[in-house]
This record gives sequence, structure tokens and C-alpha cells, in this order.
Amino acid sequence: MMSVIEAFATLFTISMFVSGLSVVKRIKASPTVSLISPFPAFATIINCMAWCKYALITEDVLMIVVNAVGVAISIYLVYCHYSYTDRKAQIEKMAFSAALILTALLVYVNYLAGENALAHLGVACCVACVVMFSSPLVSIRTVIATRSTYCLSFPLSITSLFTSTLWAWYGYTINDMFVFAPNFAGAVLAMVQVSMFALYKGTSVESSDIPL
Repeated sequence: MMSVIEAFATLFTISMFVSGLSVVKRIKASPTVSLISPFPAFATIINCMAWCKYALITEDVLMIVVNAVGVAISIYLVYCHYSYTDRKAQIEKMAFSAALILTALLVYVNYLAGENALAHLGVACCVACVVMFSSPLVSIRTVIATRSTYCLSFPLSITSLFTSTLWAWYGYTINDMFVFAPNFAGAVLAMVQVSMFALYKGTSVESSDIPL
């Protein structure tokens, strides 16, 4: 059973990261690119980097692989945002903040935390995971204002739901609350995102509809 959970968790996690690439086409083609926030990509980079460190300490190869894929794809998403937006200063500030957070976390875990390193890193990973799964919700105001889910990705939302559910199951199975708790919360948050598509099904947004 454990091997089945691991296989599906890996499959859906990579699918979730790959589904994020559906945003790239809209970024390149859209005159309303400013509606698509780069924050989820930065949140994913921080989350995956933190979990890579956690997995290195716990020697969990599965976590290392899937989170390394997440880092690579998310960096590419940030690059696309930066290349096509006129709000480059905003992305530069986000990049600096993300680098600062990760540097502080790694310095603390490697040199200051001592024997509490794994526990404290686990808490940080929990926070980062919840932030990642909730990050698309920063667009909820825009979704409600425009009555359109244009700034959300349905493939990403649905794969996030399955991914967080499977990782919560994985965490429960290996008795690791640091894995279970944030992913359970992530499943709930993903359900909120999916519900937006049911509420605003069939609607679209025009550039003139963008709230100022």
C-alpha cells in the first residue's frame, strides 16, 4: 500500500507542477498579464526548497525528487512573468524577499538550531506548504470582481487538490505530522479554488474589466 501511495503522490505532484505551465501560454498571449500574480510561483519555490532541505535531513529521496522538479518549473514560471510583465520591479522585490527568506532559513537550520533543527525546519515547511497552496487565493478578489476565473488555472487547482490529499495520506501513513498537517490544510484550500470554477463557470474577462 505504501508503494502505491508514493507512486500516486509522485505522479500527481509532478502533474501539479507541470500543470502550472498552462499559465505560461496565457502570460505570453494575454494583454491582461498583470491579472496573473507571480506570487504562487515564488511561494512554490520557497516551499519546495524548504522541503528539499527537510528531505535531505530525513533521507527521503521521493521528496527530494518531486520538490526539485517543483523548483525548476517554478523558476521558469518566474522567468516568464518577468519577461512579459511591465511590473518588473514588483517581481524583483519578490525575488529578493524569497532569497532572503531561504537564506535565513538555511543559516538558522545549519548553524543555529542545533538539535532542534529538524523540528524547527518541519514547522517552517508546514507554513511554507500552507502558503503555497493558499497563494492562488490572492486572486480571489479579482475573480469576484470580474466574475471570472481567468487568473486561476483549473488544471493547477484540481491537481493541487489531489496532490495535497495524497501527501496528507502519505504523511499520516508514515506518522509524520509535518507532512500530514499542511497538506490536509492544502486540500481544504484547493477545494476553495475548485469551487470558484463552479461558481463562475463559463465567464470570461476582458481587459476593460480589470479592477483598478
